[in-house]
Formats: sequence, structure tokens, C-alpha cells
Amino acid sequence: MNSEERAEITKERARSTAPVEPLVSPGQCFSTPIPCPECGGETEIEIDEYFTGSRKPTPYGFRLMCSAEEREFEAALDENREPEWDHQHWQSSWQAAIDRAYLWMMNSGIRVSA
Repeated sequence: MNSEERAEITKERARSTAPVEPLVSPGQCFSTPIPCPECGGETEIEIDEYFTGSRKPTPYGFRLMCSAEEREFEAALDENREPEWDHQHWQSSWQAAIDRAYLWMMNSGIRVSA
């Protein structure tokens, strides 16, 4: 991680005052202050895996998703059509946002309910 990425993470920590309930249900999606790395829109997280003792998400046990793209997928399912994807989802584009999202969850005290 270079100094610019560290500075950005520090800024994210300062801005991470989104009204999120620290206790979420398994599989529940919730919004984040992390912008989509491809369109700059809102993102959401779904936690699939967490530590049983602390109930904290594991570093790679969650999905960071573009909210607009998720709504497009849901609409396409409802309308029985192919979704119109415009994101590439390349690891090189998304990894920094995924790392920031995990730090945000840890700093926000996000836990998974039993």
C-alpha cells in the first residue's frame, strides 16, 4: 500500500459516519460510503462469512457491489430479460475499494447477528 492509498483510507475513516446499524443479519445488504470504482455511484455489501467468536466479517467473506448494477440485475430478473452490464469487475479496479470497505466495516464495528 503506497502513501496515497493510506491517505485515502485515512480520509475514508474520517468520512465513515454513514448511519449503519452495527449489527447486520447474515446475507443482509447494506450501503457503504465507498464509491463504486467503475461508475462512482453508491455501493453495498453483503457479508457471507464471519468469525464465530467476534461476529466480525472475515477479510474476504463479503461482496462489495455497485448498487446501480444490483438494481439493474433485479429489474432484469423481474422483466425476464438479460441485464445490461456496463462494469468489467476487474480485480485491479475493485481491490482497493474492497480493502477500503473492509477497513470501514472494522472501524464502524459491523457485526453479524446470530
